[in-house]
Amino acid sequence: MISKGIFFFLFLSFISIVFPQNVTLIGVIKNPADKPVKNALITIRNLKDEILYEETTNRKGIFKFEEIEPKFYYLFIDHEIEGSKRIKLNPKKSKNKNVNFLFQLNGKEQPVECYLYNDDLPTFNDPVLKVRDIKSSSFPGKILISWKDIKQAKLYTLYENGEKIYVGEETRFEKNIFPGTEFCYKIKASGSYGLEGVISEPLCISAPTEAPRDIKTKIYKKSVSVVWGSVVGAISYNLYVNDEKVGNYRDTTAVLKDLEFDKEYYMKITAIDALNNESKPSTEIKSKTHVFVPAPILSSMSKSKKITLIWNQIDNVGEYNIYRESIKIASSNNTSFTDSVLPGKQYCYTITCIDEHGIESDKSNEHCTKIDLQPPKGIIADADVASMHLNWDEVIGADLYKIYEKINQDSVVYIGNTKSTQFTVKPLDFSKDICFVISSVDMDGDESDYSSTACNIVFDPPHFVIQKMTLIEPSGNRKLDANEEGRVQFSILNDGQSPAHNISFSIFANDSDSNIKIGSPFIIDTLNAGRIKFAEIDVEAELQVNSGENSFTLKVISKEEIILDQPYNFTIETESMIPPKLIIADFAISNDFGTNYIPKNEIVDLTIRIQNVGEGASQYALVDLIENRTFKSPDFTGDMTLPFFKSGDYMDIQIPIVTDQDNFTIDIVLIDYLNKRTSHRLDLESMRNYRSPMELMVQDLGTEEIVYYPDELGEVDVDRKIPFGRKNPEAIAVILGIEDYEDMQYPKLKYSNRDKSVVRRYFNEAFGLSDFQMLPSKSWQMEGGPTLEDLNSTFDPHQGDLRKRVITAEKYSDIEEMDIFIYYRGYGEWVGGKPLLIPRDAQADRHISKYPLEDMINSLVRLSVIENMRTITIFLDISFTNPEKSSGSLWDFPEIPDKICILSASSNGETSQIYSDKKHSFFTYTFLKALSGGADDGDSVIELGELTEYVYKNLPKFVRDVPGSLKQNPKFNGMDLKRTILDLR
Repeated sequence: MISKGIFFFLFLSFISIVFPQNVTLIGVIKNPADKPVKNALITIRNLKDEILYEETTNRKGIFKFEEIEPKFYYLFIDHEIEGSKRIKLNPKKSKNKNVNFLFQLNGKEQPVECYLYNDDLPTFNDPVLKVRDIKSSSFPGKILISWKDIKQAKLYTLYENGEKIYVGEETRFEKNIFPGTEFCYKIKASGSYGLEGVISEPLCISAPTEAPRDIKTKIYKKSVSVVWGSVVGAISYNLYVNDEKVGNYRDTTAVLKDLEFDKEYYMKITAIDALNNESKPSTEIKSKTHVFVPAPILSSMSKSKKITLIWNQIDNVGEYNIYRESIKIASSNNTSFTDSVLPGKQYCYTITCIDEHGIESDKSNEHCTKIDLQPPKGIIADADVASMHLNWDEVIGADLYKIYEKINQDSVVYIGNTKSTQFTVKPLDFSKDICFVISSVDMDGDESDYSSTACNIVFDPPHFVIQKMTLIEPSGNRKLDANEEGRVQFSILNDGQSPAHNISFSIFANDSDSNIKIGSPFIIDTLNAGRIKFAEIDVEAELQVNSGENSFTLKVISKEEIILDQPYNFTIETESMIPPKLIIADFAISNDFGTNYIPKNEIVDLTIRIQNVGEGASQYALVDLIENRTFKSPDFTGDMTLPFFKSGDYMDIQIPIVTDQDNFTIDIVLIDYLNKRTSHRLDLESMRNYRSPMELMVQDLGTEEIVYYPDELGEVDVDRKIPFGRKNPEAIAVILGIEDYEDMQYPKLKYSNRDKSVVRRYFNEAFGLSDFQMLPSKSWQMEGGPTLEDLNSTFDPHQGDLRKRVITAEKYSDIEEMDIFIYYRGYGEWVGGKPLLIPRDAQADRHISKYPLEDMINSLVRLSVIENMRTITIFLDISFTNPEKSSGSLWDFPEIPDKICILSASSNGETSQIYSDKKHSFFTYTFLKALSGGADDGDSVIELGELTEYVYKNLPKFVRDVPGSLKQNPKFNGMDLKRTILDLR
């Protein structure tokens, strides 16, 4: 054998010229080390392995056979050390040539190779053993395969669909198989010494099905039903009629429709297997269709109680079938039929006839008819209250009845319909004389004639009269006392002709105390004519009821919608409880050192004297301490209940408190047994001397208002009634006020410092702003008021303090939106038709030292573009030194964005004035009055519109009440009146 990559092919040219029929075999034998193998025995043998020629290799491993006739030989090489090797030589039909060999002996068994008589490379497959002339045939359920025998073949191997199924000497194979399945076969021949031929190309074959049998037909009019036996392996069948394919069928039945009457048809069938192979055709079958029989033509004759059907005679037909609503009801030999049915319902009929084969014809035309309804009988009209009850006998076949009012002999008016034999006509006028007729209506909506007439007269209505009202209450004082239950009793007379049913009595309040509760309506089932009955409704006066007359209206209505001729009005007198009046009469401070002041961050006892200064007693009192951020009350729950208080009684309670504030506020709510709530505020200062508990005072009965510790800021209502709000990190307030000016030409602006100080307290306590949220941050900064430089540095839109505060809040506190409040109290001056603010250091004769109000507003307009600046609200309390200079002026603030709103103390030609009795300006006092509750509509939220409305309404009033005051009207610029100014929720 030649090993590629190890040995070189030794080519020895040899040309046979003298003996073209014979060949020379020359070869070289080597070992694995590529050394010549000498003394190797070379033999040429026939196919029976008989030795014909013999030779040995020389020292170069070469052997040579000359004049060898080219036939089938085995060339066998044998060496006692290097082993052996066998090859096969196959001759060609012509042009055989000399052969040069190069063999290697490796001491191992080597497969037999095949050579032709030429210099082609050897093959492991023997070309002689190639299977040829493979033939196949198939039959229903069976296949046969055969091939030509090869003399040198010992065995044949047969493969079915890739799997070995047979090994043997036979050259044919048959198998019973299921039709419609394909099998593919390959064959390989084997010879001596392990030689094999190449495997054949696949041959695929399947077995056909049998032709269909047992074919039967059935004739029906011009249709033929065909049935045949199933065929093994068939998945469908082709049906041929008169040699033309008419269809493919999965089942073994077929129906041929719409053929011609009275005609012969020839049919045959083939089977189709899973491989779509068609079998041989079946035996041909002949069938003939029936003679045509026409359907009858149907009509009818209607009678009062029966329906008679009639139709035409059909030749050669002796029997007819009658159908009602597609259901057979009878058969007849005649051409007519009478059917007894109920009136009022339409019935539809068809007729068929039976031919000589016993087959039914097509149905006739559908004919529909009915028996007309009779009108109702026995009609009775029974009168009732505003109605008439009609009754009549049932009409057989009626689906419903229609009711008509008969107007005259020739005219009726439709009223309604019903499915029952009763009907109530309402509403009707009382005492009306009325007549009725009724018709029957069947299921198809066809209506009968009118019935006979029924007449009657409607009853007169019932009539209600309230004869008496009585208050029934347990005390016997004919009043409903507070916390007392009673009932109101009414006597009612029906002086009408008809009875009344389901009469409802309800009480509705007119002008009455909301603390009077009215019970549920009272119902009288039936009140007959001429009878009196009583109705009672519960009433209750709650604890908080007031004394006085309370007006009510009784409303009465019956099922028939009869009401009183006139509303029945009545009164109930109530008597209230004598109310208590709980106040905080006084308070004191004590501590462990025996002193009466409040050190910061140390616990002291706040003693509160609660007194009843009202005329009535209180069964109990609830005390609720409202905590806030300015103080704490260690080990105190915040509420307590006190026992019975008679008029003038007082009780003292102690509350531990601690604070880190200079000034703080305590709110206490007192609730009496009538659930009346009163709020009391205690304004406290640390390190200030207060009374001791032994010095607490008692107030007189009826005391309205108490000033516990009068001082400079406590004698005016708006100064001591400052509301307290929660912390608000989303706001900045600019609070500017000037009372004393450096230029003596400007007189002292009285109470300006007080205005500024109290406004600052409002921003701290009510608005919830800390010092760092206000400009200036400390009350001692800008001492005496802002200079021109202070105003410029505050409102500069690029480097000003206000801008820095807004930017800082966004950068370091993550505050997304900011509200800006600006309050200015000071002098102003009109110069050149424009208002100027007068700073503390301004010079009267140098206008350049003054600050144009227009510049401040323009700066704020530029600042408003900052994204997190939500609103800017400006309160201007300006006392102009020359208001007459602006009289008639058309000046107004420049155009401002929606973010900015301005509320000014006065209009052009006017000035802000002093309210001496209240130690404030009129504007600031009114402004603070609004914030302390005057502008609150009850929801604890003050919007700019509410505040502006309060100032517009009350400031001119306060001015008018002070003799000698000039006209002063506030002015508003802006659009956003819905913005929230103060939220105390």
